[in-house]
Amino acid sequence: MLRLFALLRALVFANAATATPSNGPQLFVNAPSDGFLNLRSGPSTRYQVIDKMQHRSRVTLLAQPGAWAKVYHHKSDTIGWAHGRFLSHEKPAKVKHQQVQSIRWVDAPYGDLNLRKGPGTGYHILREIHNGMKVEVLGRSDSWRLVRLESGLLGWAHADFLAKHPPHNQPPAQPPHRPHSDLQTAWDACEHLQGRAFRGCLSQRLPSNR
Repeated sequence: MLRLFALLRALVFANAATATPSNGPQLFVNAPSDGFLNLRSGPSTRYQVIDKMQHRSRVTLLAQPGAWAKVYHHKSDTIGWAHGRFLSHEKPAKVKHQQVQSIRWVDAPYGDLNLRKGPGTGYHILREIHNGMKVEVLGRSDSWRLVRLESGLLGWAHADFLAKHPPHNQPPAQPPHRPHSDLQTAWDACEHLQGRAFRGCLSQRLPSNR
């Protein structure tokens, strides 16, 4: 009798441990640049990658004590940790990475253009792309464009600095006699703005020397 009770108890605990999480907010992976999001064994990039969750795949939020979220990934039936920046409440739109919508050239006469991991200044900078560089536009999100470089790298760039034609064949213009540190400071202060507001902010912080 005691042996049967012990067996039943073991089965109950086993079922509880393997039960699929059903409660909690339903979120979606939003990582269009890479097409996937790393699922890790702990809340940091120092932890091992245990799975790669596809863009637009569904997860259940189990806990989020900080920037990282503990989630259950339905497609792979795996529990792990992912950065909350790449999880959204709405299912993201499909991105057709192979369909080139247009060709553009970087037009950033005051310096290089940041290529980011997502459509916004809050996303990590993947690299800087030089003035005059040709890119393929694959998608859009508001005033941001998903572009592909000749190397194959995908990232997001602001549409204000992508031109239909190559810029004039001349070295990138720099404010005369103004150190790079001042330029970087002005750029950082104005980068959250868009269009005319950005240009106006930059011109105010970098007046022409006469």
